[in-house]
Amino acid sequence: MTNSNGYWKFMWAGIVGLVIMAVMAACGGGDNSSTGGGPDGYWPNRIVIASTAAEDNPAAMGGEELLRTAMEEYLGIEVAMLPDAVFNISLEALRAGHLDVMLVSPMSFILAQQLAEVEPLVAGTVEGTLPYKTVFITRSDRDDINHVSDLRGKSFAFVDPASSSGYMYPKAHLVTRYGLDPDRILSSGYFFEYVTFSGRHDASVLGVTMGDFDAASVAYAVLHMFSDLFSIEDIKIIGETDLIPPPLTIARASLPQSLRDALLSFYLQFDDESYFENSRHGNPNARYRRAFAAEYDVIQDTIDALNLQIGE
Repeated sequence: MTNSNGYWKFMWAGIVGLVIMAVMAACGGGDNSSTGGGPDGYWPNRIVIASTAAEDNPAAMGGEELLRTAMEEYLGIEVAMLPDAVFNISLEALRAGHLDVMLVSPMSFILAQQLAEVEPLVAGTVEGTLPYKTVFITRSDRDDINHVSDLRGKSFAFVDPASSSGYMYPKAHLVTRYGLDPDRILSSGYFFEYVTFSGRHDASVLGVTMGDFDAASVAYAVLHMFSDLFSIEDIKIIGETDLIPPPLTIARASLPQSLRDALLSFYLQFDDESYFENSRHGNPNARYRRAFAAEYDVIQDTIDALNLQIGE
């Protein structure tokens, strides 16, 4: 997603054949004839759903068969699932009309909007859970570090260059709130004394508590996990990003409106606790709520702040 325009054009050209073979094989052939459907057009006899969100939704996949069979019964048509699909291939399949619904990360949604006609359907939510955001942390006994601005000249750890909550969002926060140059943030002596990548959120917290570096940026929820590795009393939060929107399910906009409406209705009424506990949601109290494109404007702001080039 952070690649140049030329890279994306090359990628699209190279994967078209793979798209058709992979999707059609997974769906059991090329028959996609239509049934009566709704008043605005015929519904296909089968829809194909791909799950591509991963980094920001890392819980183990499972329970998808419960969703698939319930959706088939609700819609009255066949539903094929492609779990852990590759985003680039899935997006090209959607553009070609071979894929109908996708679960995508927030950053992938922005790219999908640019390269295909898509409509946001739903996102997962759990009442009372910790907000999804990044926090800047240091040791609780560091009296010299109380705000992000105090990190000038200090050592700092991001999680991984591919991490949204562990790198891209905190980096964008530094750029927009403190006027830093996104191309120089990683340079030693520019703002931080030096910057390292820990590889994992919990490793960043451990590194702070053990004094390996002065501060770090991590997903807020991590501070309430791994109680066997560190104590939250040893950590002080000195800043935070805006809330990060969750992964979402999108639909191909060329599907009949009545089918898209039926898909939305299905997700909103679906309440199988076993599915939500054993799927990537990981919580029996999770449910689907309607997702809106405007929620993800903050992602475009992040892309702009970091001078990322995505799409065509």
